[in-house]
Amino acid sequence: MKQASSTDQRILTYNAEVRKAYHKILKQAKALIATVEQHELRCSLVQADRSKPVFMNKVHEFVNPLIYLCLMCPVDTYCIHFGFEVYGSGENDYTALTSRFMRTLYKLTAAEHTAINIEDCISTYNVITECNDLFDYMEERGKSNHTFELIPYKPKPAKRKLMKVA
Repeated sequence: MKQASSTDQRILTYNAEVRKAYHKILKQAKALIATVEQHELRCSLVQADRSKPVFMNKVHEFVNPLIYLCLMCPVDTYCIHFGFEVYGSGENDYTALTSRFMRTLYKLTAAEHTAINIEDCISTYNVITECNDLFDYMEERGKSNHTFELIPYKPKPAKRKLMKVA
């Protein structure tokens, strides 16, 4: 009986660490999206946190035309699903933004940045590569459990030139 409770405690600790990393990633993703000038690309649909998720349920979901992020509970441990819009050559190029998102995703779940090792929480089973189509579909369908959120525009700060000191 004690072994089951220690296993449960490990799962709870693991899930808490994954949730913490997920919200850090989400904060960074929103900061990246805030630098996009185009109004339509700063719109997002958010499914609120569910404190007691059930089997195969989404705990939290963030859908944006550029980035997709979802905290899921497939069995008993949390995992993070993600996606990013893939652009072909000649279209608007947001690859720098999506590249920074990917680096943030893996950096904040690396063993060096977390209290316990949660590197296996990133799910690459079903990576979304058409976030814009998913966003449009969900917006047209009018999902009642998602709320619309507009991320305010915050331009990137201009890099200042430093003067040489003698």
